[in-house]
Amino acid sequence: MKENNPLSPHIQIYNWHVSSLVSISHRITGIVNYFLLIFICIWASSLFFGEGAYEIFKLFLVILFSLAIIAWTVRAVNFLDLIVDSGYSTSTYFIYSILNLTGILTKFIPLSFLLAILLTIIRLERQNELLVLWTSGVAKSKITNLFFLISILIFFIYILFSTIITPTALNKSRNLVKESNVD
Repeated sequence: MKENNPLSPHIQIYNWHVSSLVSISHRITGIVNYFLLIFICIWASSLFFGEGAYEIFKLFLVILFSLAIIAWTVRAVNFLDLIVDSGYSTSTYFIYSILNLTGILTKFIPLSFLLAILLTIIRLERQNELLVLWTSGVAKSKITNLFFLISILIFFIYILFSTIITPTALNKSRNLVKESNVD
């Protein structure tokens, strides 16, 4: 009697079902909606603080996502052994890689904010906007307070990521690998 087992343990024979595709797309849209809600709240609060805060926030996001995408790509390539050596499916690989993106974002938040503040100050200095502000009567403490309020906002984002979002995502990624039934 011949068994109908795959020739190798790493070859996945799986027929996609509509229910699994709907479940995966539901999870992805839920994650995207969660991050978009956070982004919209931060964006609206930066508009409340003024144009300077908006420019710092925009530069912060560009730097953060640029660094995160570079690091995530390197890490995702390192995770390819999940498919090649361990025999996990490609869907497990992609979900595992995406769940590890939050850990990368958490590590780059302080550096991105520092670079955004420094680049904004350098740009304001080169365009003599700081000189114009000071000669028009705006106190240096007002600009410092703006930077302080933005840093408090970024600090709360960092705390949110490091205490809630990243541990939850990493726990889900560990459970995903445990529950995929590959020996």
